[in-house]
Amino acid sequence: MRKRAIANAIVVSLFFVTMAGGGMSGEPPAPTVALIAGPGLDPILSLLEVRLSEGDRLRLVERRELDRVLQEHRLTAAGLVDRQTVAATGRLLRADAMVLISLEDGAQPLRQTQGRLVRVRVAETAHGLRLWEGYEALEATQAEAAAARIAQKVQDTMEKIARPDGDSVPVGIVDIHRVELDERYEMLARTLPKLLSARLGGEPRILVLEREDLGLLLKEKQLTEGEDSAFWDSGILIDGRLQRSAGRLEMALRWRRAAGEGSIVAPVDPNAPARAVDTAAAELLKAAVATSSSSRWEPQKEAQEFFRQGMLLRAHSRQENAFAPLETAYALQPETTAYIAALFENEWELRGYAFASYVVRPTKLTHYADTQLAELVSLLVRSVRRDWESGSLSAGDFLDERNRPAWIRSGQWSYFAHRASVSSPEIRAMNRENRRIWCEVTEQAMKSQPTEKQFRIGDLDGRAALPWISSDDPQEVMAEVRRVYGELILPPAQGGTISSPDVRSNACERCLLTGSWGPSAWALRDSHFCGCETQIKTLWLAYIEELSRFEDP
Repeated sequence: MRKRAIANAIVVSLFFVTMAGGGMSGEPPAPTVALIAGPGLDPILSLLEVRLSEGDRLRLVERRELDRVLQEHRLTAAGLVDRQTVAATGRLLRADAMVLISLEDGAQPLRQTQGRLVRVRVAETAHGLRLWEGYEALEATQAEAAAARIAQKVQDTMEKIARPDGDSVPVGIVDIHRVELDERYEMLARTLPKLLSARLGGEPRILVLEREDLGLLLKEKQLTEGEDSAFWDSGILIDGRLQRSAGRLEMALRWRRAAGEGSIVAPVDPNAPARAVDTAAAELLKAAVATSSSSRWEPQKEAQEFFRQGMLLRAHSRQENAFAPLETAYALQPETTAYIAALFENEWELRGYAFASYVVRPTKLTHYADTQLAELVSLLVRSVRRDWESGSLSAGDFLDERNRPAWIRSGQWSYFAHRASVSSPEIRAMNRENRRIWCEVTEQAMKSQPTEKQFRIGDLDGRAALPWISSDDPQEVMAEVRRVYGELILPPAQGGTISSPDVRSNACERCLLTGSWGPSAWALRDSHFCGCETQIKTLWLAYIEELSRFEDP
């Protein structure tokens, strides 16, 4: 009896020990992760090690062992770029995943306070597939916050790596083409695959392939056997069409895998494509993977992260790379003024008309045709007007260049002063209304400022520049120039609004300096006055002659 009691006690003890260690729970062991950083990144690496060592969701490869293997095989974070090298290095380190951190050479910040640009990649080592990629600014005062964001992303991907064998499904999204739809739907067709990737990427079982890895779903099925073959055979290829059917816009997706194929159709609201993507993803999971969605998609949160990544890249002169995340943020939240503004600014900077530069260097790079850019400007000016009228956009935020997006500046390198704003009759007509809205809201914001702020040099420059973009017609522009300049530089007895001679003297100087670029040959060549250069010069010189006849102390 005593022996039996002792035996029972041992069994119970072993049961609880096993349960505490996870042995009877059926859960796989915590994945092992190797942190690999390039030269000069030890501070962020140390912060990240501390963050990831908290809790039991993963185990880190010891730094000493990591350095030994990397040195023996002459490997660096920047060099681990292809799938085969990532998988082979993972086997050497006995790591389930790798976090690769490297400095982006040539990505210099526009301002010193923004820090160097750091690229972060998380890859699983079983097949060398990238699970996440993002960027951070290496700024000393924000290092803790950057490390926290990276650690959270790493921890979020661990659920994919810790899946039981045979449970993960690779998914490749080929493309979604617009069918018999005009170019107004090009942006929507371009962003739908990115939205679908983001949505499916949030599912623990799904490994969304990068575009360069799509061929693996076909190639690997033919070349692999055993467990690896089972993984690739489970893969799904998706392509689709954006089309009109029965009077409605819809996204028609076709999915294929070794076990079969199918199709899914979801109605699309161009102003809320996230709903269509969420619906299609849920149906795809049910039909192709035989599972229901286990994650809650938060489009607003996704948009914020896409926007943050895009702005980081923009801040480091990577406008080409910033295009995709900024466009995706806008597609997720098309009513957000900051997202529309950033997308416009990035395109304008990509063309070579950077607002912060005094040298115009046209690059001829562009993602949008002039018509599409005019449509984007139409959205922007109306969104700004909505925010201004609702009170969510203050005059200070609207006019403060240090803290606000650049919107559509009023100077000589702005969109409205460029020939792109009048490059076809359709665009010219579209921008006539856009100019009216923009100038109306901008003037209201300027005049709502306290008096002492209205007459600072920067504010006077803005007031002086605004009438020059108010129209593409020389007669209309000069009528507006006379009205605004008259308010600023004439004495009250002659129709002006400023009593102080000193303030009016400053205003006169700013107006004449601003106006001087208008008639210059180099400015007119690419301006919205192209084709009527002689007329605008004549009108301006006549106005200068008229001003010289005023008697003003």
